Amino acid sequence: MGRKKICLFICGPLPDFPPGKLERWLRQIPELNIIADVEPVLVFEQPSADVTPAVWLKLAGVIAERAARYNGFVVIHGIDNLLFTAAAMSFLMQHFNRPVIFTSGGLVPPASRDVEIKANLINAIQVATHDFSEVCLMLGNRLLRANQAIYVEQESLGSFQAPLQSVLGRIDFSIRIFEADAGKRRGQARLATKLNENIEVVDWTPACSVELIAGRSAQREGLIINAGDYRTLPEALVSLAKQVVAAVPVVIWAPKVTDSALASSPVMLINAMTWPATLTKFMWALGTEQSGKQLTALMNRSIAGEFIS
Repeated sequence: MGRKKICLFICGPLPDFPPGKLERWLRQIPELNIIADVEPVLVFEQPSADVTPAVWLKLAGVIAERAARYNGFVVIHGIDNLLFTAAAMSFLMQHFNRPVIFTSGGLVPPASRDVEIKANLINAIQVATHDFSEVCLMLGNRLLRANQAIYVEQESLGSFQAPLQSVLGRIDFSIRIFEADAGKRRGQARLATKLNENIEVVDWTPACSVELIAGRSAQREGLIINAGDYRTLPEALVSLAKQVVAAVPVVIWAPKVTDSALASSPVMLINAMTWPATLTKFMWALGTEQSGKQLTALMNRSIAGEFIS
């Protein structure tokens, strides 16, 4: 068997990692050449805080057009927006039969950051040489399904966590891919080329104005509300949702809510996905131009293993 070929995409500069010095930086990691032939490609030069849906579409496109030439793909991405970018990839590239591994730095103090980025990159390249089909995060020694991961603050630092069934592998003395969880995608590979950005995104608080949100939503093609802090949906939110859904699709993300006053309405209550997965899936689903019951069915169907059981 010949040497594996991995394409490395850069989405935004990382600390001490200027894109203009990419080739020289990679030569300082001789371990990569032992693992595989690695080709770097710069996708986005700005900080990852400035990533937009246009960047997600560009990244999905450049990965898809190289699919036949590489065994796997690794994406270096800043911590900001990492979960949104990775979740978007899982919906934009369906039945994609190559691993797409996101990694980063920035979870350790600045003095150790360059070492962390290099260690994460080496681990990600190793994982990308394996034969499985998932969009994942590789940070530290755990491989996580990207669209089920969340960011958790821990004292002055933070980490990414995921449910047990979304830990797809570990690196200790060797690489262990849990094949029962990280499987092969069956079916024809499909690349989505549209995300509907014309949506109103609301982070619900007691200060929200039903009138203002309803007015803005009338100019949009969808409304999505983050009610993640609520265990019971406020009456004002329920009233807003019932009012707006007569004109445009409405999604409420409320993972702590299990019994809702909206059960008999066309408003979509999402409580078994992460917020990045819910938002990017809604944009993708609207981009398919489905509506009504078809859109609801699409949001309630597992597309890329995004539902948390």
